[in-house]
Amino acid sequence: MLWDVAQRRQSRLLPEAPCLCRVLKTTFVALRAPVALFAGHSAGIAAAAWSPDSNVLASGSYDTTIRVWDVWSQSTLHTLDGHTSAVLSITFNADGTLLASCASDGTLRMWDVRTGNLLQVLRAHSTAFLNQVAFSSMRQEV
Repeated sequence: MLWDVAQRRQSRLLPEAPCLCRVLKTTFVALRAPVALFAGHSAGIAAAAWSPDSNVLASGSYDTTIRVWDVWSQSTLHTLDGHTSAVLSITFNADGTLLASCASDGTLRMWDVRTGNLLQVLRAHSTAFLNQVAFSSMRQEV
């Protein structure tokens, strides 16, 4: 994923880099060197999300974990375990206190960002798996 630091938004996707989630600085034409590297997953990244204040980055991986990162120190705040297969989508709520995740194991999980505690598990129908999660436009429902 290419993150436009000046605009504070994703600008485009790059080919997957196994075990690394990269935050890159871009210009209009040239790709610059990464401004931060977040290493820790044992498999490739399937999903990433920024907190509303852009101080926290979350990454979901094919290794079944979610890592919550402090952007400025580039350190892991939490490693969230619980999914049993690839984490395909993650998103923060409007105030950045909750993180929702879904995986190909058919579960949606709600996490407390501050503590890293699992708050809720919802299961899909027995024949379905989940590949996308989002909060409602009012950011109060998943």
